[in-house]
Amino acid sequence: MNSNTIGNMTESVILSEFQKLEIPVSIPFGRNEPYDFVIDTKDGFKSVQVKHGLYKNGCVVAEITHKRTYKKTQKDSYKGVVDYIAIWCSQINRSYLLDLSNFRANKAACLRIEAPQNNSCISTIIWAAPYELKKVAALLKR
Repeated sequence: MNSNTIGNMTESVILSEFQKLEIPVSIPFGRNEPYDFVIDTKDGFKSVQVKHGLYKNGCVVAEITHKRTYKKTQKDSYKGVVDYIAIWCSQINRSYLLDLSNFRANKAACLRIEAPQNNSCISTIIWAAPYELKKVAALLKR
């Protein structure tokens, strides 16, 4: 599957998840905005960028940067650009919603599903469960 197909599938799944939770979604006209959706929450309109995640070694991993091109291509964080990053991992069919105002990673999200085998760095692990889209979005519902 090419990256456009994966992106379209990912956006479709995330859109469907918001609809199931009765959270209104708007889609910007054109493809020039840094976000894919706008959701209508109890706190007002919030921008959402959608990313596809990969399941690797017990984690869902997704790049949470965007490309900016002037003289050379750079990858910048979405912090301060969008409010949320929504991630869908097709391998395990799970969706996550990261509030960038309090998410500590800038370049990639590594959401741990399974405990590491050697229990190393337990204190620095970002567990996936608190970021499940259904849990986070339920708190946003107006």
